[in-house]
Amino acid sequence: MKWLSSDCKVTSSLLKYLPMAMLCDYCRKGIMYGNKVSHAKNRSKRTWKPNLHKKRVVLVGRAMNLKLCTKCIRFFAKAALALKEQKEQKEQVSTIPTAAA
Repeated sequence: MKWLSSDCKVTSSLLKYLPMAMLCDYCRKGIMYGNKVSHAKNRSKRTWKPNLHKKRVVLVGRAMNLKLCTKCIRFFAKAALALKEQKEQKEQVSTIPTAAA
């Protein structure tokens, strides 16, 4: 790779932070490589690609467009639901009248 010559300042530890096309922005899941195995045990190369979708997510008070795999989309949905339930419980506790002595 020409752009990773010896005079380049990019190290291998920084490569994982470079943007890639088929990579989940949250969990860093990417393309996997392996063999397709037939019934006769013939092997040929194949790839498994992550199921990525573009989603608008609010992280640390900022709305961002991210490419997320379906597992991360489900995680964010469950986390948002849990936060919503916690808010509702706090509101119910604050609206319960206390007995006057």
